[in-house]
Amino acid sequence: MPALLFYFLLIWNELLSGGQAAIPHHLADLAVGYSVFTITGAIIFGDKWFRYGEVFSVFFDLVSRVSIFEINASKVYLIPPFMGLLKRPAEGFSQIAFIVFLLASTAYDGFRGTSIWLQLDLGLSRSTKV
Repeated sequence: MPALLFYFLLIWNELLSGGQAAIPHHLADLAVGYSVFTITGAIIFGDKWFRYGEVFSVFFDLVSRVSIFEINASKVYLIPPFMGLLKRPAEGFSQIAFIVFLLASTAYDGFRGTSIWLQLDLGLSRSTKV
């Protein structure tokens, strides 16, 4: 699934690029590049692009399955959280890998904000200085 690769690149840019994503002209370049790439993918692959290739469509499809609302025959129903995940099985290994990477990157981002990470990071930077 191309969305897994694009999600990896998005997370790398956000968490591991050394702050490059916060520079306005870099962010603008990425937004324009991603827009051109997505429009090209949609033209070439049609609806399948949004099901398998466009990272935000894949991500929000998974988020919608966690919702407490279900729409069926133009009616809105209240359902238990996460029940939507049981209605459709995973579409393959790449979707499972996408979910695992989604959870792992979120956990890493949260761990980076802890004092344990700060101590580990400072310890590593002190040991590498000459």
